[in-house]
Amino acid sequence: VHPRFCSDHRPFALMEFFKSHHTWAGVALSAGAAASLAYVLNKVASAPIPKRNVEKRAQLVAQRMLRSLKEDYTFDQLVSGLEVEEIRGDGFVRSTIDVAGPMVSEEQRLHEGGLMCLIDDLTSLAVWVRATWPGVTVEMYGTVLEPIQAGEKLVAEARVERVGSTLAFSSFELRSAGEGSKLVAVGGQTKHIGLPFWQRFLHGLGCRYLSFGTWLADRGSARSRQALDAAVKAGKLPPLKKIQDASLEPALGLTPIADENAGSTKRANTSFSFISQLHLLNGYWGGHGAASAALFAEATRRYIKDSSGQNGVDDRSPSADVHISDLRCSYMTPVPPFRGLGVVVKPLPGSDSSRHFVTELCNDKGQVFVRGSVTATMRK
Repeated sequence: VHPRFCSDHRPFALMEFFKSHHTWAGVALSAGAAASLAYVLNKVASAPIPKRNVEKRAQLVAQRMLRSLKEDYTFDQLVSGLEVEEIRGDGFVRSTIDVAGPMVSEEQRLHEGGLMCLIDDLTSLAVWVRATWPGVTVEMYGTVLEPIQAGEKLVAEARVERVGSTLAFSSFELRSAGEGSKLVAVGGQTKHIGLPFWQRFLHGLGCRYLSFGTWLADRGSARSRQALDAAVKAGKLPPLKKIQDASLEPALGLTPIADENAGSTKRANTSFSFISQLHLLNGYWGGHGAASAALFAEATRRYIKDSSGQNGVDDRSPSADVHISDLRCSYMTPVPPFRGLGVVVKPLPGSDSSRHFVTELCNDKGQVFVRGSVTATMRK
């Protein structure tokens, strides 16, 4: 053992060693500084939200989301009339909304796309206040217990059931407002929350210093709007405008694709095309999860109405009412924006009271982006 490293003189020996070996001293200091910085960053990124900021942060997040909904040109504009009545840092949100505008169907009922948009936005808000920025949707479902008429006032509640390291699970309930309130729909969503390290660090820093978090969110919104305006100015996008239709169906833009193998035989259309325009996208400029669900519901409804004579019922008759009772979607890969895409409806064996379908959102090469299941019933 080198005499300079004897146990009695170790600290002084190390100082002498590094004094005569500047390179090793620099390496050791750099490594120590890097390890200390990594420790601090990881602490900030992984630490829970400080309790002193939980409720105040929840209010700020809700205010920001409501303001964004009113200014939005994406599919989220369907629920721009949302009003948050209660929000808690433990992941609970209660809100009210009137069934009106483009969230209504041509039958003057709450369209399934409007319901799924409520589920998506409110459960995402609950995840945001409980854990972190919500990422992409993994799975989402909605069950309609009875048709919801246009003009009704509804009370929606969302709560986070469980938060893991990469996934957050939440539930949703929709009730009629006023006396005699009753449950009219339920749903839920699984969100991916496994953000990259740097985003987790920024989120953790924003939770501790709310002014920084507000500035960070404002900067992100401003950059997104600047990019959108630049795309419009360059001619890559049409002029920005809200959905002007009185119902959701025209905004979906579904067009039937004729079956070339059908010949002279009349068959119900099982394939439809559409363009993933801005009003069908989300804030990340990808296909909105609720928009995909709306496309599935509408394509299924059109297939049923186009099919004739099944089970002794002329589904094309005006008196035939298609009720989508259950709608579930699994999101396999992000839906590309501003592309021509398709929806395929595959009927499954069913009963006289209900019919079941598998649906897919895909491109012309057969790549599937979203897969779903739909349960529908016919009412005379």
